[in-house]
Amino acid sequence: TEGQYKLAKNSRPIRHGIGKYQKPNGVVYSGHWEENTLSGPICYVKLPAEKVEYKGEMLNGQYHGTGEYSCPEYYYAGAFINGKYDLVLQNLLKDN
Repeated sequence: TEGQYKLAKNSRPIRHGIGKYQKPNGVVYSGHWEENTLSGPICYVKLPAEKVEYKGEMLNGQYHGTGEYSCPEYYYAGAFINGKYDLVLQNLLKDN
């Protein structure tokens, strides 16, 4: 674990700012943190057991905005809202 922290009300450190959290099993969460939650324009999530990687925008710990998601079954690059692909928004962006 590396990056910026601030003290919570209970005086315990919480991730806040730019940082990376890596678990012993290879899970990685990296990017901009707000109150211990990934939230910002440049985030990266790697879940080795599921063979999942995500690079892109996040909001409150969910894929949200523009990003790239890959897993063994498929690859998706485009718009996400609240952790889900947004094909409607993706089509609007493509048309403009």
